[in-house]
Amino acid sequence: MMKRILLSALGVTLSFSTFAQNEIDALRNSTENLHGTARYRALSGAFGALGGDLSAMSINPAGSAVFSSGALGLSLGNINTKNNATFFGKGISEENSDFDAEQLGGVFVFADPDEYVNKFSFGVNYQKTSDFEDNILRFGGRNNKHSVVDYFGEHAKGFRVGDLKTKAGESISDAYRDLGTNGSFSLQQAFLGYQAYLIEDEKNGNGDNETSYLSNAKIPVDQLFLQETMGRNYKLSFNFGLSLNSKFYLGMNLNSHNIKYRKDTRLIERNFEVGSNVKEVDFRNSLLTTGGGFSFQLGGIYREKDLRVGVAYQSPTWYRLEDETTQFLASSVDDSGTIKTHVIAPDVVNLYEEYKFRAPGQWTLSLAYIIGKRALLSADYQYKDYTAMRYSASYLQTENERIKNLFTGASSFRFGTEFKATPALSFRAGTSYEQSPYKDKKMTGNLMGYSLGMGYDFGGISLDFAYNTAKRSSEYQMYEIGLVDRAQVDTRWNSYMFTVLFKL
Repeated sequence: MMKRILLSALGVTLSFSTFAQNEIDALRNSTENLHGTARYRALSGAFGALGGDLSAMSINPAGSAVFSSGALGLSLGNINTKNNATFFGKGISEENSDFDAEQLGGVFVFADPDEYVNKFSFGVNYQKTSDFEDNILRFGGRNNKHSVVDYFGEHAKGFRVGDLKTKAGESISDAYRDLGTNGSFSLQQAFLGYQAYLIEDEKNGNGDNETSYLSNAKIPVDQLFLQETMGRNYKLSFNFGLSLNSKFYLGMNLNSHNIKYRKDTRLIERNFEVGSNVKEVDFRNSLLTTGGGFSFQLGGIYREKDLRVGVAYQSPTWYRLEDETTQFLASSVDDSGTIKTHVIAPDVVNLYEEYKFRAPGQWTLSLAYIIGKRALLSADYQYKDYTAMRYSASYLQTENERIKNLFTGASSFRFGTEFKATPALSFRAGTSYEQSPYKDKKMTGNLMGYSLGMGYDFGGISLDFAYNTAKRSSEYQMYEIGLVDRAQVDTRWNSYMFTVLFKL
């Protein structure tokens, strides 16, 4: 059975800068992707001024008051993700699909046309905001710059070699657990590398007080890296809306957020340079992040004949999160002509103290024009300042400084149109453009997306379908120190979404 340990604040301090939470995780927890009903997705999410859709409430809560009657909706769909990665000139492609519930919700409308406040609405909507399920990234090549041995060597700098040895009667798991509880994540990494004979002390006559280390590996080396993620982020919204004389619409959302994210990585190194004592390395890491948060939204829509104008604000999201990690390391090393295998598999789950994280708020400005009863045009502009991402713990201030230095504010634009071929049959299309949140656009590029869809209204029931495609380029770095070479990753998403809506 795995032993679970709660790491001290000092251990958390060092670990967050290397394997657990960092600025990349902050971005992941601050990003909401295009999810929701098929009609909403078919217009690329350009619904801020339109309302009348269950997912439109997630952008502008005033949209619930646009409904003429109550409705219940369920959305199901398939998301296909394809990652094309290039590393040291070698390209590898991975593709996967995930079928899941996208959205479930309802709205109830209470109307009195004779009153100035002629409509009141209450809605509940449970909607996916991010999907990491079965997302696979794989790349590899012959690296003539760095080995994962450099990762362990960087972590070992400054630590006494005596601290990297097991005591009499002490197991690998006991030593690893003690280093995590009373030491740091970096000390744990140095311990792994030393015990696997990937690094050794320089033996300058300092005995157990030696703090300088040598690599037992020679490069170039063949590397293969695999990452698989699982999990989803969801938002449960409780909506309240009202209509003032069918001209002004106001609304508010109270949102509960849920995060569950798992990342498993594995790096295999083989075929080291001739003369290398290290022959093979297998390094595995797992991270599990869970938690929840709260946010609120305020919005309004103004209607003047066929023109609609919307504005909405989403507050920051205040999260409480927890992390746990596990590690495994195996090596094959030449020991005086004999190849020996060393398996360092601590039977330990590292539990990190609960921490608070604040994801940035967002503003949305919207404009829509209704063309008779046959068509509509809609546009949304959104702005989010990613420099406002913030860890609250004092020992994570280094990450907050990195966030300020690496990120910037980003705008996104969404455009959608709908055409009614008949009173029951509708065709839809949209496009979206999202700026990179990074100052250095090589880290993550701009996102471009397109959408198509159709719907049929049977009266009491309507069925909708949407197809979305989007692409984005980014750079991926396996570890923050030591092995810092980046892979170029081009990602494309294709999704098919179906929604059934019951009118009450």
